[in-house]
Amino acid sequence: MKQLHVLRHAKSGHDDPTLSDHDRPLKKRGRNDARLMGRVLGANGLSPDLIVSSPARRALDTARIVAKQLGYDPQEVQTDRRLYLADIDDVMSVIRELNDAADHVLLCGHNPGLFELALFLGADDLDGLPTAACYRIDFAVDSWAAVMPRHARWHGADRPKNHR
Repeated sequence: MKQLHVLRHAKSGHDDPTLSDHDRPLKKRGRNDARLMGRVLGANGLSPDLIVSSPARRALDTARIVAKQLGYDPQEVQTDRRLYLADIDDVMSVIRELNDAADHVLLCGHNPGLFELALFLGADDLDGLPTAACYRIDFAVDSWAAVMPRHARWHGADRPKNHR
């Protein structure tokens, strides 16, 4: 069994027009929401073997904040450039290439790819994926390379506003 938590980056700023999209930082609300979701995920028993993030500043900062809340070394968060503004094919490639030694993985990235992934893998009750929202999918497989929609078991999504 493989367990995947998928986290959209927290709220970022558009305040500095000199920054590239890749370099946009989290807003204060984003940092607070990332800490909140980290605590919620931890309270629900998440203890990831691996955290992989888009290298974009807003995603990597989100992943590191959540990692800290989970007792995972923030400096051990791995990045994969394919997750930056990825489409579903890119995200599925990243998932299928995950190290099989990791049974519980947290993936942090961007919409629309993460929302499309949820729909592709069977989320029929999801009407969007707001910032800092997270969902969980279990796969009845022994290898990430074998992940297919038919192996997916959807566990729903959670978002910061559910805990304020």
